[in-house]
Order: sequence, then C-alpha cells, then structure tokens
Amino acid sequence: MLWNRAEVFFNDQGIMYEAACQPTGRCNTDQRSFKGIFSRFLGLTMLMVPSMSDLVWPKIQASAQAAALSCSGGFDGHTCGLNWFTGNWDGVFGLGEQICALDTFNTLLIHTMPEPLSQTTGATSQGDPSAGTNSSSTNLTPNTLTITTSDKAGAGVLTAVVLILLLASSWWMLV
Repeated sequence: MLWNRAEVFFNDQGIMYEAACQPTGRCNTDQRSFKGIFSRFLGLTMLMVPSMSDLVWPKIQASAQAAALSCSGGFDGHTCGLNWFTGNWDGVFGLGEQICALDTFNTLLIHTMPEPLSQTTGATSQGDPSAGTNSSSTNLTPNTLTITTSDKAGAGVLTAVVLILLLASSWWMLV
C-alpha cells in the first residue's frame, strides 16, 4: 500500500519531517517546502478516501501541534522553523518553513470541507473520453509563408548587429 511508503516521512511520535535532508541539515528550497505540500495532499486524500482518515489524521494532528511549537522564533516571536521535533524554534526560517506550518494547520480544517461532487451528488461537468484524440486541419495548419530574399537579408543584418554589439561589449569589459 502506498501509505506504508509515505509513513517514512513521520517519526515515531507521528511528527512529519523531510526524510531526504532534515537529518543532515542540508535541505534545499524545494525540500524546505515539502511538508506543506505533503500535508495538503494528505488532507485531500482523507477527503476523497475517508477510510484513510484513521491512519492519516493522528499524524496530521501531531505534526500541526509540533509545527505550532516551532513557530515561536524570530524577531516577531512567531517565525516557524524547519525541525518540528525540538518543541521550539530551531533557528531555521524562510518561506518554505512558514508555508509548511500554514498548510499543516489548514489541513486540520479538512473535515469542514464539503465532499467532492460526483455525477450523483451534483457535479455538472460533462466528460469527453475522446478529448484530445481528434485533430482538425484548423489547429494543425502548416506554415504556408515563404521566406523571401529580403527576409534572409533582414535576418543577416540583425545577426550582424547582435554580433557587433556582443564583440564591442566584450572588448569594453576587457579594456
């Protein structure tokens, strides 16, 4: 089951962390935003597959509580950190850390969201199983313009101007 592989991103207390980089302390910008994206999609999973709630909900609650404790730093007293295990701010801050905490808090509200609509519960979208399989000559018309001698001459002049500017600016930077 996919959930069994996803559990690698939680510690023994059910607190979410970035398993790829957090233990070494060398997270890039994308990795520092991971927990927010992950918690958001876990919330949507609980909404779309209610049977997953018993597995996911306790981990979201533990993570949100730990994230709240980490949001106690910075000059403003509510900057969020990266490591939610410490019980307070870890000194790491940035947009990724703020987004992760906010998304985890927002996931606590997932049970207040209405169920997704389906064909039987009020959805109005009409599907088209053949969409994208047909082509028409109107959207696949080849370019019928011909390149004239004056087009070629204009392209040559523009290329020469760009090369001259490039060489002149290179000479200016060296001198």
